[in-house]
Amino acid sequence: MLVEALCALENAGLVCRLEVGRAGRAWALDPARFYATARSAVMRCAGSNRTLVVPEQEADLWLGVPCLDLGVQAVYERHAVEPPTWFGRLYHETLIRRLVAAEHTALLTRDERDRLQQRFSSPNPRPWEPNLLSATPTLELGIDVGDLSTVVLCSVPPAQANYLQRVGRAGRRDFRVCRRCGTVQTSGDDGAQHASTCGARNDAQAPIADCLYLYREFRSEAVQMLLPVLDTPGSERRVSSFVAALELGLRRHFSGRIDHLRATTRRSPRQGRSTGGPEPAGEPEDGGGAAHQYLLLYDTVPSGTGYLKELMAEPGKLLSVFEEAREALKSCACNQEPEKDGCYRCVFAYRRSREMAETSRDTAVEMLDRILAHKDELEEVPSLGGLTINATFDSELEARFVEALRRVEVNGARAVQVRADLVQGKPGYVLKVGDHTYLRGNAGGPR
Repeated sequence: MLVEALCALENAGLVCRLEVGRAGRAWALDPARFYATARSAVMRCAGSNRTLVVPEQEADLWLGVPCLDLGVQAVYERHAVEPPTWFGRLYHETLIRRLVAAEHTALLTRDERDRLQQRFSSPNPRPWEPNLLSATPTLELGIDVGDLSTVVLCSVPPAQANYLQRVGRAGRRDFRVCRRCGTVQTSGDDGAQHASTCGARNDAQAPIADCLYLYREFRSEAVQMLLPVLDTPGSERRVSSFVAALELGLRRHFSGRIDHLRATTRRSPRQGRSTGGPEPAGEPEDGGGAAHQYLLLYDTVPSGTGYLKELMAEPGKLLSVFEEAREALKSCACNQEPEKDGCYRCVFAYRRSREMAETSRDTAVEMLDRILAHKDELEEVPSLGGLTINATFDSELEARFVEALRRVEVNGARAVQVRADLVQGKPGYVLKVGDHTYLRGNAGGPR
């Protein structure tokens, strides 16, 4: 019976027969015999709740036709269209487009990326052109993809500047939203727009926000280190150099890219200053009241990749990272060029290009030497509370004094030389003024 029906439709010209292999037959709709229209009429029978939507120009043909529902003895009549529901208005009034996704990564050739950018940013795109890009940092500075309505970050950006650059791509289109229901406000004098369930619909002072912040929270792995650097003038150079060396050691230790591992720094509040009271539990104290700095190494992949867990499984692994970093810094080819204090093969990594001016290969080597000099003296402590760092400085004022000595000039030339060294087996400084040399140790004054 079904074959006979299809043959009848074929004879009427509504379907086409296709040959599909041996003794196979298939029928397909003939696109040339169909048309689409937005002008429609609604027909309904008195004994049925089911409506029939037909083209407006064919509505008169359906008048008086017996109802297609089984058992209903009635004929079709025109039915007044009811006001659209909320979803009906949404689909009718909103510009709805099918999502067409594409990838923009370094795996594509340059020509492929250029063609994709042109299709994506076209002012009059065709329905099948991509309107959603899953992109890596290949779509950052210098690439114009036009106006974006939304930017979703799938990982934590490496720095604040990267965050502002990425989310700023969607900031070219200003919009206002209701704080309660999130409805985007259209330009006009019709008052605020709200969802049908919004509690602020009848509120003359509706809470409308001019900006919208999106946050993403996830759990991952992290390691916090107390840096052997006080928060004093000149400490930025030591911190940036240490972080660059640590990332170099991590790349060597894990034999590959570590883009999912990020580092950031924070400082503890100074005793009796920032907090108005003593340091919180777990924070180191320093008799001179100098602030301490911490390095937070974290994994941007939710739940972590296990890299940091493996790194902290035993103390020797972290020390081996420091040793690999020191070896790479000392053996780098830039050591043969006296005017260079680092290069892109060692501490000047792309991801830390903004800190390049404050990054020094020699400073990193000095800090690693001082840390590894005590690698055989490690001992376990319950927490960071009660620890002191950089005992060379009796106070923050002394740290400022040492830094000021480094900057002393006479007739445009440096008159004072200050370098860190071991004095009687403990960290100290060597001060040279002209032909005179002074040693400053941890437990005494000049000698």
